[in-house]
Amino acid sequence: MPQFDRDVIDFHRLANLLRAKAWIIATVICVTFLAAVGYIVWTPKIYLSRAVIQVPQETRKVFDVSDDSGDKPETLDYLNSVVQAFTSRNLMLRVIKTTGLDKDPSFAPPRRDGSPHTDIELANRIAQKVGISVRRGTRIIDVTVSDENPRMAQKLAVAFIKEFLRENFEQRRGLSRLAREFLQEERQELKAKLEQAERKLQAYRTENKAVSLEERQNIIVEKLKELNTTVTEAKSSRLRIEADLDQFKKINPENVDELLRISSVSKIPQVALIREELLKAETVFAAFKKRYGQGHPKYIEALTSVANLKESLADALSKAGDILIREYEAAREAEEKLDQSLREQEQKAMELNRIAIPYNVLQRDVESDRSLFESVNLRLKETQITGGFDNPPFYMIEDPLVAASPSKPRKKLILAFALVLGVTLGVGVVIGKDAIDSSLRTVDEAESYLELPALATIPDRRSTELMDSAKKMVHERDFSAATRLLREKSRHFVNGSDVPKSLTGKDDLHPLILVKEPGSEQGEAFRTLRASISLLGKKSPFRSFLFTSAIPSEGKTFTALNFASSLAQQRFNTVLVDADMREPRLQNDLLEEAGDVPGLTDLLSGQVELDDALSPTKHDHLVLLPAGSRAPDPAKLLDNEDFCRILEQLLRNHDRVVIDSPPINAVSDTLLIAAYVHATFLVIRAGKTPKRAIRRALQQLEQAGANVPGFIFNRLPLGGGSAAYYYYHYGDRYARNGAHKESEAHLSSGR
Repeated sequence: MPQFDRDVIDFHRLANLLRAKAWIIATVICVTFLAAVGYIVWTPKIYLSRAVIQVPQETRKVFDVSDDSGDKPETLDYLNSVVQAFTSRNLMLRVIKTTGLDKDPSFAPPRRDGSPHTDIELANRIAQKVGISVRRGTRIIDVTVSDENPRMAQKLAVAFIKEFLRENFEQRRGLSRLAREFLQEERQELKAKLEQAERKLQAYRTENKAVSLEERQNIIVEKLKELNTTVTEAKSSRLRIEADLDQFKKINPENVDELLRISSVSKIPQVALIREELLKAETVFAAFKKRYGQGHPKYIEALTSVANLKESLADALSKAGDILIREYEAAREAEEKLDQSLREQEQKAMELNRIAIPYNVLQRDVESDRSLFESVNLRLKETQITGGFDNPPFYMIEDPLVAASPSKPRKKLILAFALVLGVTLGVGVVIGKDAIDSSLRTVDEAESYLELPALATIPDRRSTELMDSAKKMVHERDFSAATRLLREKSRHFVNGSDVPKSLTGKDDLHPLILVKEPGSEQGEAFRTLRASISLLGKKSPFRSFLFTSAIPSEGKTFTALNFASSLAQQRFNTVLVDADMREPRLQNDLLEEAGDVPGLTDLLSGQVELDDALSPTKHDHLVLLPAGSRAPDPAKLLDNEDFCRILEQLLRNHDRVVIDSPPINAVSDTLLIAAYVHATFLVIRAGKTPKRAIRRALQQLEQAGANVPGFIFNRLPLGGGSAAYYYYHYGDRYARNGAHKESEAHLSSGR
């Protein structure tokens, strides 16, 4: 069963679609282009005059203090504020009165009731002529004025800049005057406040005798640091002696070496002196010991000196404990005295700090008031001198000029935009129209969607009889009939749809293409169909063929008729069965007799025999089994095995059987007989048959047990630009000049 949910984008088909519908795109482009040209022609020409000013990054401030208001020249907000100032209504009205536009009837046409225009109306009118913009990444502002008169545009631009600068100057001068008044008032207040703060400071100094408070604070702080350091050293010395004394008490007095390892003991002056002399005596004794013998006087003298010094050292060490105790007591007393002095000094510092806190507050108040007073006094003097004339806030860098050519309408831009818009709209119309089309339009799309091969693609040709009739009507000046004919020609084609007799004056017939135009593209298509079907059953050739469609007007009768004709031209004895008993057509196409003739209906109802129901045609090897008499319920006649029996009998007596059946989605007749034939072919009309209808038809054929080896794609549009008919584009010359044109004509005549 085919998978019908595929949605593959075929870019090649899309390109061919755009090429085929290029006339739609070209039409849309022409319309938009003409609209753009009309807009350019009818739109009044506008001339532009531009003035350029620069905003400096810094301006002089009246107050030399930090400004947190956000209105700073170096910020982008300030530039935007300047731009908005150009659009103020006050400025607009100043320009109007300066240039006399309020009295110009072309600018402000008089009202019918004679009432004057309001200021808001006048300001809004001139605001439409002005454009203000800041150049990106710069501090440059463009002021543009547009008007139909280039000199008026230049005049208005000059007036705008002049009035803007004048208004700004007046504002600055007024601000400077207000600033001087404010500074004078502020100066008097700050002067009185400074005098009051100085009197309070002096009174506090006198009351607390704090004339040299800063110097006293420095002395006390330095002395406090010195005492703190001395106390720390005394405490460290006492702790060291205390530790050495505890260690001394734990060592045996006779253990000289252990006692000497105590730092406080080794530092006792007497012990250190004896120890130094002992080291010298031992050095002399060691030298004499090497040079002299034990009985030598110098040896004995040196030995005696060493022994005496050791006794003196031991005696001094025995007294070291008392010395350490005295040193410990002295260190402890010194530490206590220094600690007492430190506490007294800290008390003095705290007392001095208590006095210094109010003093510092008063001192800061005096300094702050003096600083503000001096700043205001300085700015007051500067303001009196400058008077608002210092550092202008704007610089003119380009004066307005008279425009030599109009700036609007922008012809090239409008035409380019119209071209792009036309292409976009044209492509959108084509793709949108194609997107809402639910039919199958190309062979590749149909094969991909149905997962079935296309056995043949039959090209579409508009009826030459229709075109000839239309030309004849034009020559006869019957334009209304020709218009009606041409309006209908898109719905009536020679392959698969009848040509109304009311339009052509001829009978409704399906043409035999292989007889009338064997060398045409359609003739080549039916030969391809014949070859494709002959290859389907090589081991067991297919002999019975059923042609049907999903919905009416798909060309199934036309296809079945011409396929049967192609088989007959190959000298196969072929029976063409008209199983469409509701709307039979083949009798009119192949038989010359009019009225009712026996056929399939009479055969199924048992009224005639098979031989009596068959009608020979004027074409060799082609026999027709007509639909027969009208039946009230054809499905009831087909709902038995009689049709199978008739089909078997036909196959015994003939080589091939071709059956034309009703549309599947319209009636159930086809489903009742599809299982009896060797192959069932679904005829699909290109660009017309909805996918849903094809899907339902194939599902019903599968449920009925039909063998559907492929489909026939009918009525593919002709033309080199068509996306559907590129299969025939290259073979057209061979089809027209081939040998079939004469050979098959001879076959049809029996030669």
